[in-house]
Amino acid sequence: MTDFERRKALYEYLKKSPDRWQKQEDIAKALPALYGTNARFFPFSKERRVMTDDIRRINEDTVFELVIISSTRGCKLANSTEAESFCRSEASEIFKKLKRLRAI
Repeated sequence: MTDFERRKALYEYLKKSPDRWQKQEDIAKALPALYGTNARFFPFSKERRVMTDDIRRINEDTVFELVIISSTRGCKLANSTEAESFCRSEASEIFKKLKRLRAI
């Protein structure tokens, strides 16, 4: 399975219940073929880092129509209000980096 196929499967899984917060560990248990079943050490595992990277890359890719938001409650697909807040946050980070680059 390619990286894109794994990300698409994660995205499709989250689309099944878009309003529900889901912990990454629970997603890994639901999708063991994609993220393994290393439940004992999941918070520090390679599988968790791969899933976090997948979420970041889904948000960067224009192929996917919705944004995945993350918090201490877990992750979920953003509704329109949450997506707007996510975009404002991303723009703020970009301007902070731009300010730093200008200073350099």
